[in-house]
Amino acid sequence: MERLAVMIPSTFTSTVRFRPLRTFLIGQLARVFAIFGVTHVFVYHDEDPLFDSHALGRYIVKVLRYAVTPPWLKREAFPKEHTDRWFGLVPPLQIEAHERERVGPWSWGVKGGRLVPLFRGRPADPLDLTRRHYIGFWAEYVPEPLGKALSVVSRRVGNAVLIGTSRKGESVWEERVLETLRLLRGDWVVVFGGPHRGVFEMGVDPQSFHAVVNVYPRQRTKTIRMEEAVALALEAFSMILHE
Repeated sequence: MERLAVMIPSTFTSTVRFRPLRTFLIGQLARVFAIFGVTHVFVYHDEDPLFDSHALGRYIVKVLRYAVTPPWLKREAFPKEHTDRWFGLVPPLQIEAHERERVGPWSWGVKGGRLVPLFRGRPADPLDLTRRHYIGFWAEYVPEPLGKALSVVSRRVGNAVLIGTSRKGESVWEERVLETLRLLRGDWVVVFGGPHRGVFEMGVDPQSFHAVVNVYPRQRTKTIRMEEAVALALEAFSMILHE
């Protein structure tokens, strides 16, 4: 698996009214992405009548890009007027690419005031990032509802394998499901629903996915928060694929 992408809704953190906590939760999610070697994060639009969901989605992307920026580039990529005071709550990723002495073909740079991936010192297509020379993840906002966003991401990623996650999905630990997942080849895109409705409630054709799975069927709580679901799913998939 050269690439591992994740799709999350713009409504992540919409149930949180306290801005510092919202920023902190996005930072925690960034840590999870880095731990499991996620290379791309696509935030899709999930309508919320109480919030400007587009603004929430763009804020998620901004915090994720702040998190993945090497410490010595943060002031250049995020001058004070383009940040808020809560960015200090974002925990450091502590990935190899954030160490100055790291040597490799891929790195991060700032061009025109924006964070960009570099290949051998030159700006590169963010979609070319791979797990082989891991420098972190590229986050971007897709201003479309999930159904259309799946099509957009499928075209952009290339050999995309769409894996939906849902409490209503089949248990990921059933032998038949395990065998199906192990046979899937390509760049995995793991898709998560929102805090108010899951992927099945978003009007998406289940046939849009290569598989829809329940990554923790033994849950004892009514719901699993997204930051919890992402960690559970990526841990399950890493075990299944013997990474």
